[in-house]
Amino acid sequence: MILQLEYVVEQLSGIYEPAEARLWLFSPQKLLDGATPVDAIRQGRIDDVRRLVDESRDGVYM
Repeated sequence: MILQLEYVVEQLSGIYEPAEARLWLFSPQKLLDGATPVDAIRQGRIDDVRRLVDESRDGVYM
């Protein structure tokens, strides 16, 4: 889980300032069915989190 979280944090650093990235990680996300990205990673849903980060980086919101 630590490596997965580290990867996500690294990807977020290209999008957000550190405080914003922390807020994003611990805020419920509609596209994760209301789960926080950290909780989704804990649940083994890293692919969902990575997809959300990619969509955020690319400016695509579905």
